[in-house]
Amino acid sequence: MSKLGNLKDALFSRFNRKPIGPGGIRIIHYETLEHGILGKFVRRLQAELTALGRKADMVKGVGDPSAAIGHHILYSGAQKKWAPIETCMIAHVTEETLEKIRRLLGIYDMGILMSKETRDNLLLLGLPARRLCYIGPAQDGVIKPRPLAVGIASKTYKDGRKDENSIIEAFLSLPAGAFVFKIMGKGWNEQVNRLRRAGHQVVYYRRFNYDQYVSSFMPSLDYFVYHSYDEGSMAFPDALAADVRTIVTPQGFHLDIPGGIDHPIACPADVVPILASAHEQRLTRAARVAGWNWREYAIRHLLVWDYLLTQNSPAWQEEWKEFLRRLRQENLASLAAALDDAALPGPEIYREAINWAAGYGLAAVAAQLERGQQVYYPPSSMNA
Repeated sequence: MSKLGNLKDALFSRFNRKPIGPGGIRIIHYETLEHGILGKFVRRLQAELTALGRKADMVKGVGDPSAAIGHHILYSGAQKKWAPIETCMIAHVTEETLEKIRRLLGIYDMGILMSKETRDNLLLLGLPARRLCYIGPAQDGVIKPRPLAVGIASKTYKDGRKDENSIIEAFLSLPAGAFVFKIMGKGWNEQVNRLRRAGHQVVYYRRFNYDQYVSSFMPSLDYFVYHSYDEGSMAFPDALAADVRTIVTPQGFHLDIPGGIDHPIACPADVVPILASAHEQRLTRAARVAGWNWREYAIRHLLVWDYLLTQNSPAWQEEWKEFLRRLRQENLASLAAALDDAALPGPEIYREAINWAAGYGLAAVAAQLERGQQVYYPPSSMNA
């Protein structure tokens, strides 16, 4: 840590140590905010909590007894508790840190891990289940997949034997921005301009240049396309040598390379569903991480904190006792025991208990059980 970083942290903490007050959330950090991934966690969490309408500040190494919630990033610097409810972020668990984590779980209300696997492993080691949950890390949502590179390596002829207009018509039906079309060869000027006017990206090499072909053209492709019928394209074996997927006509020497044709086509229009499917698969893959964003990260923390605040409420504790009493009256002592036990109830126990609480008209109990199930068995896209 630089001297400048230490000075900035000290000044920032000095001017932000005023109590945040009831309902506030204090994020307690132990490293320089400017540098490293942990500083990013602190800044982004505080910003999203504020955007969600919660009072939240971030101070180095100092909690706030007047706050409703304290949250430590990271557990390695955590030692004491200030607020009524405090949690700590836990990451990079090792044999050397295990006993410290065990001790901290006796101080703080919840340790928030970064993965289900780590929580499961810690449970096997005997750490308290009700004091461990997990929230997956966030990503910024600014990285987008690059366009798929689709290449053609041939020149056109006056007799139209390459059927250049048909393949351009096929490309024009694909979504603009999803692909970059790379063409090497004479005679494609008109077709290239049509693609560009329609908003498509095109890299056009007006002449065949062997050095460019070998170094920057062929190896950069995701798909090589050849749609003509004249015994084969000399670029086809080059595409295979570059490990580029091939969309070509099944004819001539194309057929003589075992497994060389990834996608056989009969005409230029056949290219469309192949490339459209590849684009859709990329969108589906990228969508898997769409929920792993900083807003969802903050919402998941609020869920945990609101759950803990309710658990700590005397009014809630009285209503909970009434719920357990009614379960026992209904000869549901085993369900009551499962909920009141030190071990974590399974999802099926939660579902059954929620139904009984709703049947009794105990809406607060049903809501808290629903919240608890989401804390320990998160259903959101971030932890799905």
